[in-house]
Amino acid sequence: MKIFKRTFAILMAALMLVTSAPLAGFVGLDLGFTASAKALSETGSCGAEGDNVTWQFNSETGELVISGNGAMEDYNRGTSPFCYNSSIKSVVINSGVTTIGEEAFSCCESLTSVTIPDSVTTIGEEAFDSCESLTSVTIPDSVTTIGKRAFYNTGYLNNESNWENSVLYIGNHLIDAIYDITGSYTIKE
Repeated sequence: MKIFKRTFAILMAALMLVTSAPLAGFVGLDLGFTASAKALSETGSCGAEGDNVTWQFNSETGELVISGNGAMEDYNRGTSPFCYNSSIKSVVINSGVTTIGEEAFSCCESLTSVTIPDSVTTIGEEAFDSCESLTSVTIPDSVTTIGKRAFYNTGYLNNESNWENSVLYIGNHLIDAIYDITGSYTIKE
């Protein structure tokens, strides 16, 4: 009986290790390997319920174009068709799109630039979280809401030369401030 219990325990431990491997990115575990680029078809839909927002991907250039009218869908980590995709190099959001969905582009490690039109008013939480190569972003003044951690761990945020007096802006938009900032500070208008 002891041999059975010990063998069963070893098999269960091995099973737990194997089945937890896909979750490594979600819980911060380093299991010694990285996920490969997930395949992205050429076209698809990414609109919130009732909104007509679609995407088109050019695999030769790595350009992803989001177009249509209305809001993009909000996603949970890993459910976006773009999340964890290293084939995406640039994102162009066309006029008519009003909201960039939560976690829509998180962990796109090769994404370097995003073009956001004046029609966008909201950038969802963690929309570009961990896009470590993202260094070129322009946010139009039409944007009135930027969700928490929208640009966390991006190349832009991690570049010290983009910070001024412990505060980070993209255009006129306050993105982040050092947590222990002291004294008074006037926020741009």
